[in-house]
Amino acid sequence: MKRLFSISNFMRPLHWCQLTSHPHLLAGILFFVLTVGITRPLITKMDTHVTPGQQPAMAVTYLNLWTLAWNHKWILGETDSYWDANLFHPHQKTLAYSEPQFATGVLTFPIVFFGGSTVLAYNMALLGFLWGAAMATYALCWWLLGSFEEHSRNQMLTKSSNKHRWLAAVTAGIFYGFHFYLFREIGVLQLLATLFLPLTFLGIHRFFYQHRWSDALLSSIGFIGTWYTCAYYGLFLTVFVPCFAIRLGGRDLLCKKVLMKGAITLTLLFVSLMPLIYGMWSAKATMGLDRAEFIVRDLSAAFKEYLKLPHYSWLYGDILGTEPGQSLFLGAVLLCLASLGVIVIFRTKSNKIDPNTEQLQPRIHRYGKFYLFVALLAFLLSLGMALAPRPSTELGVYQFLVWLSPYNLLYQFLPGFSSIRSPYRFYVFIVLFLALLAGYGLFWLSYHARLRWRRILVPFLIVLTCLELWPIPLRLVRVPRGIEELSGIYAQVSKLPIDSVLIELPIIIGESERELEMDARSMYFSSFHGIPLVNGYSGFTPHAHFDLVTEVLPSTPQAALFGLKAFGVQYVLAHTDQLNKQEKVQLQQLETKGLNLLSREADDLLYQVDYKSIETLDTLPELATVEIYESEKSRHQVSICFHYKVDAPHCVLITPWQNQFECQIAWYRMADLQNGDTQPIMTSQVPYRGSKLITAASRAIELQLPAPPPGEYQVVVQQRLASHVSEHTLMCQIHPSGFVTCQGEN
Repeated sequence: MKRLFSISNFMRPLHWCQLTSHPHLLAGILFFVLTVGITRPLITKMDTHVTPGQQPAMAVTYLNLWTLAWNHKWILGETDSYWDANLFHPHQKTLAYSEPQFATGVLTFPIVFFGGSTVLAYNMALLGFLWGAAMATYALCWWLLGSFEEHSRNQMLTKSSNKHRWLAAVTAGIFYGFHFYLFREIGVLQLLATLFLPLTFLGIHRFFYQHRWSDALLSSIGFIGTWYTCAYYGLFLTVFVPCFAIRLGGRDLLCKKVLMKGAITLTLLFVSLMPLIYGMWSAKATMGLDRAEFIVRDLSAAFKEYLKLPHYSWLYGDILGTEPGQSLFLGAVLLCLASLGVIVIFRTKSNKIDPNTEQLQPRIHRYGKFYLFVALLAFLLSLGMALAPRPSTELGVYQFLVWLSPYNLLYQFLPGFSSIRSPYRFYVFIVLFLALLAGYGLFWLSYHARLRWRRILVPFLIVLTCLELWPIPLRLVRVPRGIEELSGIYAQVSKLPIDSVLIELPIIIGESERELEMDARSMYFSSFHGIPLVNGYSGFTPHAHFDLVTEVLPSTPQAALFGLKAFGVQYVLAHTDQLNKQEKVQLQQLETKGLNLLSREADDLLYQVDYKSIETLDTLPELATVEIYESEKSRHQVSICFHYKVDAPHCVLITPWQNQFECQIAWYRMADLQNGDTQPIMTSQVPYRGSKLITAASRAIELQLPAPPPGEYQVVVQQRLASHVSEHTLMCQIHPSGFVTCQGEN
């Protein structure tokens, strides 16, 4: 029985195929088999179906399909601007409202170039990311378990140790490449692009070990690849790279050769990332794309989620019957083997030599404590804003300590973190670092345990790892691959002028993925006809889009036409089978006011909008009143609100690109004015960040301004809306508590 389960017998069939002489090829084949297995039955429907994974609807999947198609169109030169995508018209930089995924588009472009569909490219990327994550972790763990070839004088011993090294590296690859996290997020393509993280760390390790340009290139490819596939991971990776450089570089950081190569590498990285950073930062700065703290808190990891078993695991879901819910469980086998690796690291000196084998400990032994540290750091960062209880006022010293928490400092001071909403995704770094420690734990067990135990334990642990991580079968959804598979109305849409603007009805604003799926599907369908859409689904949604959908379109037909004209809509595509009773009545009334039917296909109607029956404003709305009051965000700020005179059904769209709005405010201390000093103590000029549809019901614009010291002031407010300028004078008193008294216009 012992011989039956021995590692030698376990590997013997592979000798027949001559695969044991090529261990890396064997690992690649094994990971490919596992990739096909956990994504079953996707391999049989690569060109027709996609999976939403654990997502309740297809909204995110449609978004990623559209993003991939947009990248392919830009590479082919079919679009003029990369960042100005055809959603949320007339807003600009709309591709930056979510992950642009440029590298994924480049990697899958050959599939589309040679006639494949976007669906096939999407699924190839999905499988490639899973396989690549396992292989990259295998390569990193293989290198960290190295030093046998360099120090051993016994070639037979080296050959034997490589078998244990291979088993450990494969196990680490399985832990990271096929973890619960990746299957949970399998419907979000960019979150599967985790292969570049271990490549970055492998390149850093090798660079500081050998100081070669090729290793600097490897780390650069990993770092750039991370940013261009998932900016989320790129931002998170930026936190850990300095930690690795300081720990691995040590005194070498002061070496002239290392400094020169490091400086050149950093320069090339900066230049390579500038297009992405500029595009996303310009969109963030222009539209004010920041996440509120309560949103970040809700999407921070909770400690209890690390204890909940995943219901989408075959073992925990089907066999044990775990209830659905948010789970960040790391895995029992992973935790056990990682704990074993940590115990070995702490109990054995890193420079200890085995007199019997004349071998040094693997490299990972030297860095094991560091990997434990970064794993704990990633865990702490994954908790995000959840360290502060709600309500978080009057907490005394604890509130100060929470403010000093690592993630809050990143949120407050490191650019980019204020725009992301899911700190729990630091979880993927925890899995990577623990997988490497678990690989070392298995290596030690395989290499040092008694022969009669290792013959059974090592194969058993590897099989148990696969069983624990094995997921339930994927849910697949068939999606169109071309315009010929869509409703016939889209063939008519594709014949419209390319500079036309289209809105599809119904257009829904909701919080659930199911409610937003229709707009996401319209976006994906637009990749076949290329017409700009007012519809959109992304990580951010312009405020004016909410105004149009929630206030203007459901009101009177005349107001709806004003709203459509403000957005530049020329054509309306209505899916009558998706409209509710009230929306159908509204559509019938619009047909009598300004919609001319162009084409009908079953339940789909295509209209052209005629605006001759409405009279728009000749000028922008007149400013009615200005108010200044205390800010809810900070005692060091005040809020200023502009109210306009707008009569129903008129409306005006304000964006940073049309009808731009900004104000300039000057604070004059009353005591200084009485003494003849006419110089303001503070002036500030603030543009409106975002978009707003000014209507009779919603006709106010609020801005946040720096507050002067407490006192009495005469305030001169100058407002610029497009080319129109107006000036108002107010009397204000700033109280020491932050309260503001405004006496109105003087």
